[in-house]
Amino acid sequence: MLIYLLGIFADMVGFLEKSSGKIKGIDVSLSPPFSKLSGPIHIDYVTYIQQRFKNDAEEAVKRIQDAQVSSLSINKISSGHWRINIPSNLRGKNIVLIHSTESSKNILELLLMLSYLRKVGVKTISLINTYQGYARQDKVFTPGQGVTAHILLTALNHFLDHNFSVNAHYAERTGPAFLGPEIWIEKQGLRETIQTLYPQGVYNLNGFVQVTEKLMEIVKKEKGDEEFRHYPLLLISPDDGAFSYVKETAEVLKTRYGIEATTGYLNKIRISPTKVEISGPLLGEGGKSLNLSFPLSHYWIFILDDETSTGGTLKVGTYHLVKVLGADGNKIYSGVVHGKFPKDKEKFYNLKEKELLPQIIIALDTLPLPEGIPYASCGPLISFAIKRILGN
Repeated sequence: MLIYLLGIFADMVGFLEKSSGKIKGIDVSLSPPFSKLSGPIHIDYVTYIQQRFKNDAEEAVKRIQDAQVSSLSINKISSGHWRINIPSNLRGKNIVLIHSTESSKNILELLLMLSYLRKVGVKTISLINTYQGYARQDKVFTPGQGVTAHILLTALNHFLDHNFSVNAHYAERTGPAFLGPEIWIEKQGLRETIQTLYPQGVYNLNGFVQVTEKLMEIVKKEKGDEEFRHYPLLLISPDDGAFSYVKETAEVLKTRYGIEATTGYLNKIRISPTKVEISGPLLGEGGKSLNLSFPLSHYWIFILDDETSTGGTLKVGTYHLVKVLGADGNKIYSGVVHGKFPKDKEKFYNLKEKELLPQIIIALDTLPLPEGIPYASCGPLISFAIKRILGN
């Protein structure tokens, strides 16, 4: 097993040494940078390893002429031994694999599966990765740290023709996104980071859109369509890091529904891994105070975040909006793309000092969710990725 894995990474190192600053042999300046291929391809199979993606795969093939759904399996049968099962007729085929690298086990299973698919002669592999594990370590914070997001991309892109990810931490909106490894250097006694060679790319998908559409659906069901349209909509992120995602979501709402949503973000400061503080007014373009056309209490407010485990940011943000800025707590709803909720979801709803719950907290189903957590389907994102592969 160890020898097999070392062989995989030895192949990758040899590939990178020959690539000379390129991704899969393609200059990073080219578009699309996430594929070795030019032009659309026909998809023969939509596959999955994790059973929770079975329905998404079945829905996807309805939009693809002559495509089939297939389950791929990899099982640990004894200490250090794994068994892989795939259909016998994949040689020369173009396949899509829907997966989530939410744990080390899922990452290992994916790497072993991708390696085996290449060995049996699959023509192309397009990965739709709903959750990119270790992606939050996308820069160096202290000397000696590894950029794990780049390491994982390097491992995966070695095998892939297309790599799609949902709300990558280092990306800003839908489209190609690149990440280069950083290293610390000493320069005249000062430490600084530099970008090294071999940036890695993904095609990023914005799940904020699906979360927002689900929140709109919930509000309309609870309050009625007329009540929803009576008040203006304000989309905000907890900090400037996700502000670009929010702005893109507002653009989609205008195109699809004719809704003119205002966008802004909160001034969040992270005190520790489990504690945040929010202060000051709502902010907009250029970090300037957001000028609103109406009092804040007049707005429906959707707080949108890329990931949460404790919900602390959403709860502190709701408190600040209501108690400090004067928002109507009955009009505040929130949603996250990646919900890493505890199995005992009641712990998630416990409140600490200076925290308030929004009317609801929903998540996209990019990760397994505890029973009872409202969610939006990531199916539309998967369909969008497949359209890109097909060239539509």
